[in-house]
Parts: sequence; structure tokens; C-alpha cells
Amino acid sequence: MMCHQVAMTDSPEEEKVRQYAEKGQEIPWRRIYQVPEHVYFSHRRHVAVAGVECGQCHGAVAGLAVPASYPLVTQSMDWCLACHRTRGATQDCIHCHR
Repeated sequence: MMCHQVAMTDSPEEEKVRQYAEKGQEIPWRRIYQVPEHVYFSHRRHVAVAGVECGQCHGAVAGLAVPASYPLVTQSMDWCLACHRTRGATQDCIHCHR
């Protein structure tokens, strides 16, 4: 709820997000990003621990009036590794592959 905890617009769609969170219900997202089953990805580790901004992985979502219907960023293993190299994060296979 980092982005939508406080209303940013008067959009009823944005309010739906807050209502799901308030009720403790999972949001029925329409996924546009999907990592392969053998890849482990933790939003917590990337956002809360490493301080990665949402837009770095998801593109310019903050400027959208409605949720994106297609990936705004092409994600790949090379793309992830380039970010890890830039930030000095681990490149050890076992940290992302299960």
C-alpha cells in the first residue's frame, strides 16, 4: 500500500485498492509481469531492503490514470543482472533461482 495508502486521485479504481487492503483481501490483479516458476522474487527484499523504486522495474506507473494492460518494461535475466551489477547486489545464482 505504499503508493495508494493515501488517495492520489478521485478514481474509483484507486479506492478499490484501498478497500481490498482494509479488508485484508488479496487484490485480483491482472498480471502483466510474470517470472518463470524457477525464479524467486521478493518485493520486500527489493523495495523495503534495497530501496528500489517501483518505476525502476515497472516503468512509469506513477503517471498512469489506469493500470497498465501490458508490461511497460521488458524484464529479463540480463536486465536483472545489469541492475544487480550497478547496485553491487549479489549475482550468485542461488539467490534468485530455485
